[in-house]
Amino acid sequence: MRTGLLALLLTILISLPAWASQEEELKQQIERLATELEAKYRGRGKVKVAILQFRTSDNRLTPFNQFMQDELNRIYSSSERFQVIDQKAVNQVLIDFKWSLEMSSDFRQYSNLSESIFMAVREVPEVFIYGQVDDKGGKVRLTCYLVPNGLTSTNLYSSQEFSASDFTNRLLGKPHQ
Repeated sequence: MRTGLLALLLTILISLPAWASQEEELKQQIERLATELEAKYRGRGKVKVAILQFRTSDNRLTPFNQFMQDELNRIYSSSERFQVIDQKAVNQVLIDFKWSLEMSSDFRQYSNLSESIFMAVREVPEVFIYGQVDDKGGKVRLTCYLVPNGLTSTNLYSSQEFSASDFTNRLLGKPHQ
């Protein structure tokens, strides 16, 4: 028993530096994605942003969603153009609303979602950001979409593709090896 616990602890200690490096690499990819998306938005002044969910191509929520939301909140916290609406409140609205990727191309849904967010936090999102995480085996593609509230023809997006790692596999909910 003691030997097994020691082996487990040793394995964790050995893998921590690799995971930390993989996490930093992923954060850099997300930073590029967020910066590119913000640069594509041509609106003037600071806008209120609701960060929605980041689902897999088969519409599943994985731990990748929370990681993406946290990173975008961190990145945009110092933005001069984007002011992120309270993420916990938005997440609760998304749960109640039963938001999914199927709704992402129906602009009436954004109007209804905007109203629900306003009822929860008394702020109207001017921009929605959501995304898709595609597991391509040895690669991961992150695509982030920006949808200005009230417009039906102006979807902006940014995408990054990079090598998968143990860290991204864990975020995708894949079994540990």
